[in-house]
Amino acid sequence: MREVSEKMKVVACIKPIYNPEKVKVHKRTETLLLDDVPLTINPYDKFVIDAALYLQKEINAHVIALCLGNPEAENVLRKALSFGINEGVMVNAPSLGELNSLSQSYLLSEAMKKIGFDLILCGKTSQDYRSGLTGPQMAELLNIPFIPNVKEIRIEKRELTVKAKFQDQIIQVSTHLPALLTIQENSFPKRYQTSWEIHKAYKKEIKVLTVKDLNIKEEALREAVTKVKKKFLPSETKKRPQILEGKPKQLAHYLLKQLEKY
Repeated sequence: MREVSEKMKVVACIKPIYNPEKVKVHKRTETLLLDDVPLTINPYDKFVIDAALYLQKEINAHVIALCLGNPEAENVLRKALSFGINEGVMVNAPSLGELNSLSQSYLLSEAMKKIGFDLILCGKTSQDYRSGLTGPQMAELLNIPFIPNVKEIRIEKRELTVKAKFQDQIIQVSTHLPALLTIQENSFPKRYQTSWEIHKAYKKEIKVLTVKDLNIKEEALREAVTKVKKKFLPSETKKRPQILEGKPKQLAHYLLKQLEKY
């Protein structure tokens, strides 16, 4: 990979999630018991860290870890820094846990405009909600190319060439920077923390951005929340899958009716 003339700015998006190994479910109410459950890095975002630090080594990129969070999420961001990431930025907003996926993507995209970027890396999904929407929504909001499930990255000047997994094939795609990629798991050399990097991570200053810094009205965010109608554990009974046939509009109407039962 060729050295680029100017230091590239690579932003690695990190999502703090409740440690799934510590989360318990109330047997009667079927609600999640989250008191005293620590936050951790979304497992899919660890592969983002590997990819970002690969670029840091290969093209001397300046890597920024960006996350949405509150003061409790600071330790998660510092853990990301302890792998060797140059800088940490956290976006703090009211009712972050209740914001829907599009609103979170909007906050992140506005933060991207504030800090600047050449390349954005995201995990392909998160272990809590598994929507996989943040990456493509951000790319749409920023009006930049989006390539999912990337396994290899090559950059020459401002041209980006990647190899990505598409179903059961590996395809090669080329585009220009800036761009947004989601990273396929176990694709880049795994990075480990060192005692020195851990020490440095807790000395670094984390930049905190508020909705005011991003010129976003809090009232608009409060209206864009996810309203949970019902929480329940999946049924343990094994049911045979249904194969639906018909016109797309009819199938969509049928599926909507089925979802309304819950």
